[in-house]
Amino acid sequence: MQRARIKKANTDSTARAALEQARARRQAAAKAKTLAEDTYRAAAAADKAAQRRSAELLARKADLESRLADAKGGLYELETQRDRYQQWQSAKEAAATAHAAAQAQAAAAQQDATGQAQQVAPQPAPDPGGVLAPTTGVITSTYGARWGTIHYGLDIANDIGTPIVSVMDGQVVSSGPASGFGLWVRVRHPDSTMTVYGHIHESLVSVGEWVVAGEQIATMGSRGQSTGPHLHFEVERNGSKIAPLVWLRGQGAQI
Repeated sequence: MQRARIKKANTDSTARAALEQARARRQAAAKAKTLAEDTYRAAAAADKAAQRRSAELLARKADLESRLADAKGGLYELETQRDRYQQWQSAKEAAATAHAAAQAQAAAAQQDATGQAQQVAPQPAPDPGGVLAPTTGVITSTYGARWGTIHYGLDIANDIGTPIVSVMDGQVVSSGPASGFGLWVRVRHPDSTMTVYGHIHESLVSVGEWVVAGEQIATMGSRGQSTGPHLHFEVERNGSKIAPLVWLRGQGAQI
């Protein structure tokens, strides 16, 4: 009887242990299932996000390709306009060179037949509205081709400090440093003509000041890109540079 009770107790203990093991396995299986489901849902969500991102990237690619096509079209148009501008610029430069050569020939025709350097002498006060030579000295270069480019001025050489005068009445629009000229003075006259006085040693006038023909505005120098003391004199009309010597003589200046 005692052995039967012991056997039954052992059997019950074994059964309980088996039940506990089965319960533990079920719990582990449930956890594994939950984990698997969570993993699946996360993978599905990641897949959907990847699909959305892929769609966005494809749309972005299509947009960029469209913009690239538009940019290429715009670039082609700009290149066409650039080519047309370069052709126009070349034609303009050729015309300017031809014009400069013609004016240089006209200036040369007015020089002394002896070929000697021309002297620019002091002049009397001009009549009202008249024009004077800008300084005294020796003409060393005129408007025209020089050293592979166009020389737009009239060069008159003399000693440093030689007076430079305004050729006409006018208002000073520039007075001070200037690229290439070192120092310059520019005067705008009532008829809109602009005269330029470059390589000066010292300016004696200020911007906005009104000057009269024959009034000293500067002294001769050799500042900037200069090979020696001289005045570089230019004339501009309607935005274009014209032959200064031709203009001066055409205005009655004794030069």
